[in-house]
Amino acid sequence: MVIVFIEGIGDISYRAFDLDGYSTDANGYFVLGNAAVPNVDMIMSDASLRDGENNIAHAVALYVGNASDFPNGTGLRTSNLIDAMIYDKGDANDTGLQALLNPGQPQVNENLGGDSQINSMQRCPNGSGGARNTY
Repeated sequence: MVIVFIEGIGDISYRAFDLDGYSTDANGYFVLGNAAVPNVDMIMSDASLRDGENNIAHAVALYVGNASDFPNGTGLRTSNLIDAMIYDKGDANDTGLQALLNPGQPQVNENLGGDSQINSMQRCPNGSGGARNTY
């Protein structure tokens, strides 16, 4: 498996994390975050994940594959896609990135609570929302 960060401008990858050798915990969770995140399983450097700056949506996707399959600048793909989340700061849907989600699923507004700097986004427990579904 590989987690891929995707830039909304051009809908291209800008970071990939190979998950070989990792697994979920007893509750079925895997946490990717910076060193300040509690219970983190894989540490990424601060500011690795772009926020919805400059009215641009971004995405995080989980694929079957390896990080080497997604060098920076890799175009958007849906083959081997397991799940994804698209996020922004209340902007219009990014029609290119929408291909990562099931039809009719919205982007996540990370600024919905009024402070995008302290909000977090995560998938529903055990995938209860359904793969590629935001709701």
